[in-house]
Amino acid sequence: MKKLFVWFTIMGFFALSFNVFAQTNVASIQSCKITKTGKIMIQERPVFDDPLDDLCYALGLPTKSRITKKIRTQVRPIMVIIKTKCSNLPGNKIYTFEDELTQTNDKWGKWTPTCGDSGMIDVANTLCVNKFAEIQSSAYDEASKWYNNANIYREKGNNKQAIHDYTKAIELYPKYAKAYIFRGYVYNILGKYNEAIADSNKAIELDPKLVDSYIISGSAHISLNKYNEAIADANKAIKLEPNFARGYMTRASGYIGLGKYDEAVADSSKAIDLNPKSMIAHNNRGYAYIKLGKYDEAIIDLNKAIELDPMYPNSHYHRARAYSLIGHNEQSLQDLTKAIQLNPNYRNQAKTNTDFDNIRNTPEFIRLMGE
Repeated sequence: MKKLFVWFTIMGFFALSFNVFAQTNVASIQSCKITKTGKIMIQERPVFDDPLDDLCYALGLPTKSRITKKIRTQVRPIMVIIKTKCSNLPGNKIYTFEDELTQTNDKWGKWTPTCGDSGMIDVANTLCVNKFAEIQSSAYDEASKWYNNANIYREKGNNKQAIHDYTKAIELYPKYAKAYIFRGYVYNILGKYNEAIADSNKAIELDPKLVDSYIISGSAHISLNKYNEAIADANKAIKLEPNFARGYMTRASGYIGLGKYDEAVADSSKAIDLNPKSMIAHNNRGYAYIKLGKYDEAIIDLNKAIELDPMYPNSHYHRARAYSLIGHNEQSLQDLTKAIQLNPNYRNQAKTNTDFDNIRNTPEFIRLMGE
């Protein structure tokens, strides 16, 4: 029988698989895994040169190349306890060291644990489970400090510092799904859409029921003009939470991208039913109504969107289009002027948008275009 590491008791108890940490040896071996139901399975896992890395891998903590001094200090005593307490079990010698741990000797030597009977498993679990939970809790508590600071920076608009602090939280506690979600949110703001999608996917891997992960991913896919992928993300969010307005808003944006305006109106209407104060839902429905030729309905929605957020340039721009299309030139020019004040990029869009043909030759429009 092949020799197998005692790691299986630890990894089996938590019934989790961690594959994202630095390895000192890229080979793999077969090792036992005990599931939460007590079933013993055989699986492949990475091989680490240092047994400390094996324990950290099982805990979901960073391995040696990135591990903090504090975590190393916490993990080492556990190994000594296992060695001392388990060495007298018949047929279950756990470790063989070339060098004993001292204050000056950081070498752990060679270790040769074997896969023994259930007695060894019970002892290892009894000795370690509570301590491992304590270490995980300590890592989570430390990571939470960085996470909370990151949230403060995000709310203040300091996106660079928010990214830094979310990243520190993840380094300390790699299973911190919410840190991935909100780092993805900030990546979206910064226009780093692929990074946002990667963080959302990682959060989903850690906890598939966190609905915000799908919204962050959907928003990034929309920005990349990947509308079918965005709709797929929104569908998953809606399946998890059927009364979640942002799921319908995201799907409506995807439908708009595909030119499916009736579907966009339906989803925007559902979002408004769930959250009447959603500026984005009113704005999106107003845009869809313009594309459907329903200009009066569009103006009603865009009025509401501007009431909810007077500084959102998109709503002013779309209302300017609707007013132009029904011949309300003065109101159109007023809204277009406001949209350009809030976002000068709308000047170039207006130059080529045929919705402004009714006002294109007016002196006011010509001046506004800088011509």
